[in-house]
Amino acid sequence: MEILRLGSDSFDIYKDGVLELLEELYSQNFGLSSEEAGRISQEKIDVLEKYIIESKAVVFVALLEGVMGGFIWLYPHEYYGERRLHINHIAVVSGLRNRGVGKRLMKEAESFAKQSAYVALDLFVSEHNARARALYEALGFSTERRYMKKEL
Repeated sequence: MEILRLGSDSFDIYKDGVLELLEELYSQNFGLSSEEAGRISQEKIDVLEKYIIESKAVVFVALLEGVMGGFIWLYPHEYYGERRLHINHIAVVSGLRNRGVGKRLMKEAESFAKQSAYVALDLFVSEHNARARALYEALGFSTERRYMKKEL
């Protein structure tokens, strides 16, 4: 497995694969219709290349025999004075899950964060996504805050 950091020159090569995974992610994790997931995903893709160029986003893709098997989208931010790298999205092609692709992408994010002098990685995860939560906990993540809502 090869991990590649996307730049403005390589983004177009993998853009369609990232878009497909975003659509699946929004549909499955947020219960959105295919149409709504597609619209939101396209909006994200439309700004992602600009963010990469402006160093507001870092994207790594996992390549298996030259084919994209997943991606991780990171962005820098400050949290109460701490310089952190936020994991905005991570997605793995459904047929490649449970094969270490997500874990490898997470390890690449951690390595990049350390080399770039960030003090922490952070992320949001859906309560119902037990598999993802288990992976994050196994990688040393702990719950810092809980996001709650009340239906009206």
